[in-house]
Amino acid sequence: MRLYDIKTGSIIWSIYDEERGTGAAAISPDGRFIAVAGNTLVLRSVDDGHVVREYAGAKSNVYSRLRFSPDGRLLVLASTEGLQVWDVETGVMLQTYAGFGDWLTDASFTADSTHVVASSIDKTARIIDLATNQEIRYLSADAGPVTAVIFSPDERYVITAHEDNSIRLWYADRNEAKAALCARLLRDFTPEERAQYGIADDTPTCPR
Repeated sequence: MRLYDIKTGSIIWSIYDEERGTGAAAISPDGRFIAVAGNTLVLRSVDDGHVVREYAGAKSNVYSRLRFSPDGRLLVLASTEGLQVWDVETGVMLQTYAGFGDWLTDASFTADSTHVVASSIDKTARIIDLATNQEIRYLSADAGPVTAVIFSPDERYVITAHEDNSIRLWYADRNEAKAALCARLLRDFTPEERAQYGIADDTPTCPR
């Protein structure tokens, strides 16, 4: 692992840690720390790369992806073992989510750090409410595995990138998505569409 000066391109420090490994890294919003996911999950100092904290029990590997929350308090780890949210300061794992059908490829926070969107090889992306650990939005398309996911700056949309080289734009809010679809449809939702949007009853979704 290396830290570079972006102005000069020179190496500030370089660390070889075969035991812990290096698969993904993220820098904290205040620029003081670097989280590194490999065979373990660790927090390193930007100053010299020394390990500040190791997150015991983290299910990480070289295929993991991780992000700091915008307020710097949380870390989200997306891996082959599911989704984990960690307290950066205490090193405590706050919650996990294992509702995906395959390993995860990416995860991203909302600006207020209350929600996470995560993507998976199972061709879905899902928005998780961190207060309840419940899935509030399920995004699935007839496309390749989702390789990356992020909220738009205004958080109205979710953008997904797929292995088949396609990119998709989704409404983040389920009700806004339903309203937009109803405006285009000349029929009501099919049972499959109701399941996708979490509509439990069989009353008309698109009133005419």
